[in-house]
Amino acid sequence: MEVFDRSGLYVIAGVKGVGKSSYLAYLGEQFRKEDCRKQSLYFYHSSSHPGNLRLPEGVKAIEISQLPMQTGHIFLESQWAKEDHGLSAVLIDDFRYLLRTEQFREIELSRSEKILYLLTRLRTLSEVYDVPVIVTCGVDDDYIYGRLDKKPKLSDIPDHEYVEAFSDRIILMHREEMYDPHCEKNGTTNFCVYSGAGDLCNSYILAYIPELDGYSCVKPLRSAL
Repeated sequence: MEVFDRSGLYVIAGVKGVGKSSYLAYLGEQFRKEDCRKQSLYFYHSSSHPGNLRLPEGVKAIEISQLPMQTGHIFLESQWAKEDHGLSAVLIDDFRYLLRTEQFREIELSRSEKILYLLTRLRTLSEVYDVPVIVTCGVDDDYIYGRLDKKPKLSDIPDHEYVEAFSDRIILMHREEMYDPHCEKNGTTNFCVYSGAGDLCNSYILAYIPELDGYSCVKPLRSAL
């Protein structure tokens, strides 16, 4: 959790099925444990939300497509939560779904301009409410699966140059067992933490513990935060 211990925009990226949504929900629970009086907001899209994903009490789930003006209502929900309970974090599962909503379809901007606008809004959200804004996004799965080195790189994130420019930290998730049939299936996930400038700051291995319905650190690989 030390990676997310201050306000800022954090991006968690990885291939489909690596566990981004589950990890985001786990972070919501950790914020809840740190201060049970405050609330975390978890925004998701129904087409990508795992049906078995459980969110703890104190983490409010909000379906993105149900919001009339998506980014504007994310600000409103954040304001209401801050006034009513106190706000610990804003979590958005696959923030690119916001680009597919009616709000962004009606904006006469190029795709790059829409990405810039969205990232600017998310960065502003963090600054206005002084909380971590943590979002997930996919990578170029076909390209990763087609090369020898399956570990994701920053350049595998679509529009990575914009994501890097606006993010305080980018976390790349990787599970070797997804690619290597001979790899021991031990439920561990590698996390590599990069600064917005593209420098590797930290890396560690977490294991999912079903009995705890959460993650435990197996091996901190490097720390330079």
